[in-house]
Amino acid sequence: MNIKKLFGWGLNSLSGRISHIVYRPKRSASPLADRILADALRLAELPSPCPGEEKRAAFVRKRLAAAGLVPVTVKGEGGGLLVRLDPPNAEKRPPILLYTGLRSYRWHPTESLARLNRENAEGAGLSGALGPAALLSLAERIASGRLRVKRGIILFFSVLSPADPENQYHTLLDELGEKPAAVVGLRGFSLGLIIRPRAFCRQRITFSPPAGQGEKYGEYAAADAAVSTGGYLLEKSRENGVDFHIRRIEGGVSGGDGGAVLETDTEVSDGGLLAQFMDLVKSSAEKRAGEAGTSAGVQILSFVSPGDPAVSRGLFDILTPVMKKERVKIREEDGMDTAGLFSAEGIPALSLGLALGRAEASYDIVGIASVEKGRRLLERFIVSMGEKL
Repeated sequence: MNIKKLFGWGLNSLSGRISHIVYRPKRSASPLADRILADALRLAELPSPCPGEEKRAAFVRKRLAAAGLVPVTVKGEGGGLLVRLDPPNAEKRPPILLYTGLRSYRWHPTESLARLNRENAEGAGLSGALGPAALLSLAERIASGRLRVKRGIILFFSVLSPADPENQYHTLLDELGEKPAAVVGLRGFSLGLIIRPRAFCRQRITFSPPAGQGEKYGEYAAADAAVSTGGYLLEKSRENGVDFHIRRIEGGVSGGDGGAVLETDTEVSDGGLLAQFMDLVKSSAEKRAGEAGTSAGVQILSFVSPGDPAVSRGLFDILTPVMKKERVKIREEDGMDTAGLFSAEGIPALSLGLALGRAEASYDIVGIASVEKGRRLLERFIVSMGEKL
């Protein structure tokens, strides 16, 4: 038998089988979208949350430096990296501010390592990394003159996540020293989704027995009060049509003296109803703490106003025809949106999703082809804002 022919047949046969098993991921429609996805994959792999999001911030600085840009550091927990872009053809009018967050609460040491198939990119926290990656793409395109806009552009990479409801952006407005013409927040999911901002409040209730008397009142007295309060508030939220969630409940957290902590999130469309329910949280916690022989301290961790929808109506009027031109299906949902912080200050603001996909329990699935559609939508929206605002 001809050995060469035998091995040649075997290799050809194996190669033919492999070609059906191993394939390249489906590429997006442009190298620009491929770059966004590559940056997002790298960012998603970097550990988070951590103080100052140092590794992710260092990645952003390096990429900006490659484009000849030096960001300004905004210090503090609500800080981040600020980049000003003043194109040669920009008119002397208030700038457009775009912001996103570096922090992720879905990072995992193994699940955040990217996986690709023909249609999707997968990884824990991947969708959240699309915002910073898209801003990096914008920075490069505007700085190089390949994307022309008629207004100055300010990019803000917050050390927090866009999902964090802290009033971080008041610090940003003070840092800017001027009022932007409009503000756009970037998030990963979902392309075409328009959020109608709702009022939001996060509260922390600390249940504590009198100093040194944890044993007298029972080891679980504070924990029982926390559980009882949480159950009562859940029942009342259903009665009043309030979107209420228990974010955290934990016992034994007061220096080993039998304390407990209850953290809650409340979200409603009506700011007046939110204020009433916040009062109910405080009064019910104090009542049940007293019954258990403990005390209750209530702290507001964060508060987001629903803003003024009328302020942002003109911005949506600019966005809608751009979405239709890009054949992006428009849908609306109620939800907490930090854009409401800006419209409450009289600044038109909205948030924009960049890709299609879904968040599974432990990882995100991002449609590769949708990244290019999101990139085009973002760029055309910015150009339109520069012309029409």
